[in-house]
Amino acid sequence: MDISDFADVADSDDQLEELVHDLLDASAEILVDVDLPRTQVSELQGTDGEAKHIRIERPSLGPVVGDIDWLDDVDEAIAFAEHLETRYDYAIDQHYLSNLFKDAFGRAGQHLDTYPEHEERISNNVIADVHGQGKAELIAPLGGLDIETDRVRIRDGVEVRNFEDGVVLGEDSIPHMSDTFGGRHRVYNDSYLRIGFTEDDLLAKVPMQAINLYTLAISLSLGGLVRDLRTYITPITYSMHRWGRKMSSGQPTGFGVEITDKNGPQIQATLELLEPYFELSSEPYETPYAAFYNFSGPGNLAISHYGRAINTWSIPDNTVTFTILGLESLFIQHTAGETPSRDVPRYAGFLIGNAVDMFDPLTVADYISSGYELRNQWAHGGRPDSEPSVLEAWLWAILRAAIYIFYWLDTHTLLLDQGLPLGDALIDGKTRESMKAELDTFDVTEYMEVEYLRSD
Repeated sequence: MDISDFADVADSDDQLEELVHDLLDASAEILVDVDLPRTQVSELQGTDGEAKHIRIERPSLGPVVGDIDWLDDVDEAIAFAEHLETRYDYAIDQHYLSNLFKDAFGRAGQHLDTYPEHEERISNNVIADVHGQGKAELIAPLGGLDIETDRVRIRDGVEVRNFEDGVVLGEDSIPHMSDTFGGRHRVYNDSYLRIGFTEDDLLAKVPMQAINLYTLAISLSLGGLVRDLRTYITPITYSMHRWGRKMSSGQPTGFGVEITDKNGPQIQATLELLEPYFELSSEPYETPYAAFYNFSGPGNLAISHYGRAINTWSIPDNTVTFTILGLESLFIQHTAGETPSRDVPRYAGFLIGNAVDMFDPLTVADYISSGYELRNQWAHGGRPDSEPSVLEAWLWAILRAAIYIFYWLDTHTLLLDQGLPLGDALIDGKTRESMKAELDTFDVTEYMEVEYLRSD
C-alpha cells in the first residue's frame, strides 16, 4: 500500500486542483528569485549497509517562506484557504502552507523548477487532510535487529528495512545536534523501522510511548530486546508535525536477533494480540520499563520482567531471577486460589506443555525448577559451578510462550475470570480435558519462533 496515495479518500475537487496550481505558480514566482540562506544540517544517510550522520551545508527554504505573510498578502494563498474553509470547513494557517511549500519546492528549494510534477500528489494530500486522513512517516534506526534481506513487511505501512545507499532517513539542525547525543559519530548498522501512520494513530498522539508497542512486539516475537535508537517523524500531508527524538549513543541495545520474511506475519499477529491491552500512560518510561505502565494485565508485569531479563543477559543471576519473576507474575497472580512458588514449575509445565505441542511438560517444569534452584543459590550468597547460558535461553522461550498464552486466554476465553484452575486440572480429569479443549485452537507459532523442548 502506498501511504501517500489518497485517490480514494473522496471525490475529486477540480476547483481545488486549479487553486493548488495557481498557489504553486504564484509562490514559485515569489521564491525563485530570492537568495536562500544557507544552513548546516546533519543528515542520517544510508551507505554500505549502515547509516551515519553526515554534516552538510545546504540552502534553506524555511526562513524565506516564514518571512512572508501568505494569508494576508498573497491572493492565491487567500483563495486557497477560503476554498478549504467554505467547502470543507477546514482552516489552515501559516504552518500548513509552510509544510506544503517545503513538499512542493524541497527544503533546499531544489524543486522550484520542477514543482508542476508534484501538483496532483499535493492536491491529494490536501484532500486527505480535510477529511481527517492526515499522514506521516516514522523512521527509527533499531538496535539489536539484524536483517539479511532488503526489507520485511510486518503489516500495511509497517516494515523493517536495511540501510540503502544514498537514502536520507532524517535530518537534524546542527545547533541542536551534539556528537555525544545522537551526533555525527553515531553509526547505525542493524536495521530501521518504517511506519506510515495517520493523525488518529497513537504515533501521532504520543510517539515516545507508541514506538514501544512496535519494538516490544518485535522483541517478544523474535526473542531479543530491540530498541529504537533514534526516531524521526516526517509529515506526508500538511496537517502533521515534524518530530524527532534523540537517543543516548551509549544506551545498551540488549540481546540481538535476526528478522526474516517468515517473521513478519508472527510480529503482525503479536501486534494484533497486544494492541487491545496497550494504554496511554503519564509515565514516560523506555522499553522494557514502559511495559508495566503501557500494558494492562494479565501480562504487563511478565513483559516488563522479560525485558529486564534480556537487558541483563550477560549477568546470569539477574536474567534468571527476572525470568522467574515474570513466570510468577503469571502463574501466581492468575491462578485460582493462592499458588505457592513451589507449584509454578508444574503449573507452567502443564499449561505450556498442553498449549504448545513442541514443548514437553516435564522438560518445561525441569527448566523452571533449575531456574528456582539457581536463583535461591544466588539469593543466599552461593556461587554456581557454571554459567547457565543454555538455561537462560530456554527460560526466555518459556516466559515468552506463557505471556502469549495468558493474553490469548484473556482474549478468547473466560478461563482467567476466576483464575486458571491449574491445581484442579492436575488431579481432576474433567477439568483437565475442559481446559485442553479451550487451548486446542491456540497456536503459539502464529506469534513466535518455537524451539524444541524435549525430555530426551
